Amino acid sequence: FGDGSRRYRPEDLALLRDLARRGALALDNALLYRAVQRTQVRQASLATLGQEALGGMDFAQLAQHAAEELARVMAVPLVEVLELTADRSELLLAAGIGWKQGHIGSATVRAGTGSQGGYTLTTVGPVILDDLSTEKRFTPPPLLVDHDVVSGVTVLIGSPAHPVGVLGTHTTEKRTFADEDVNFLQSVANV
Repeated sequence: FGDGSRRYRPEDLALLRDLARRGALALDNALLYRAVQRTQVRQASLATLGQEALGGMDFAQLAQHAAEELARVMAVPLVEVLELTADRSELLLAAGIGWKQGHIGSATVRAGTGSQGGYTLTTVGPVILDDLSTEKRFTPPPLLVDHDVVSGVTVLIGSPAHPVGVLGTHTTEKRTFADEDVNFLQSVANV
């Protein structure tokens, strides 16, 4: 360090290595602690939603509470619960968080490749959206464009053979969703 005139003894270097090792260990422990905390919060949220479902809470209330929990736990500004219409041509925004006034209960997106939600119905797994402005798999629907969505992830509600709808979370900034985010979202959809 400095002008380079100082010479370090082997004991000094050993001390620096030990300090670096301890610092790395402290950082690893902090990251592990945060991961455990996230897991505990997610498990508690799932348990609450599961109890409400088993207790007979109606779909509309359960869907809205699930949206609220997802927004809180995943720290996202937009959550959508899309319900497949009877003719299977559209998905209705049945519940959610962050959407403009009047959208819940009236806004729809097209099924198939006409929207992320519709595209989710055609796939087996989750649909992860890195950047809506560069998306090629489906047509960005006005619902997402009008809310400045950039990134998101959607999963199927129900089974591929008998879909009920789609559950999704979205952000207005670029975000990479981790596997644990996708797994949590799918777990909520399974309730």
